[in-house]
Amino acid sequence: MRLEAWPAQPARGGPPHSDTSTVEATFDHHDIGARGFSAPSTETDLLPLSGAGTYQVRVYRWGGDQVDAIFYANPHDMIHRTENFLLQLWPSTKDRSHLEPAAETATIPQDDAHTEIRRWAQGL
Repeated sequence: MRLEAWPAQPARGGPPHSDTSTVEATFDHHDIGARGFSAPSTETDLLPLSGAGTYQVRVYRWGGDQVDAIFYANPHDMIHRTENFLLQLWPSTKDRSHLEPAAETATIPQDDAHTEIRRWAQGL
């Protein structure tokens, strides 16, 4: 896994045949890292962003087809079963003024699933 921080949208990325998607994400802290789903801690070094805020995050993923092929050829050959990920982050320039709730608007809990899941998990 590789993390890259850019001042603007980068022109280059992963291989042409990689699975690619871009999402917008908000970070509360300027240092970020990445970890696998079941990893106990961060698996990458911390990457300093220009600051906390909203970023575009482009993810490239490739090598998954090779993982399956190697597994089916020899299920005990673990060392060569890897997928590759590249995450590129750059500050978002999208206009978010329409996303700011009016002062008199209350948030409906069903509208914010992440907040509800976090609240549930903290209660365990």
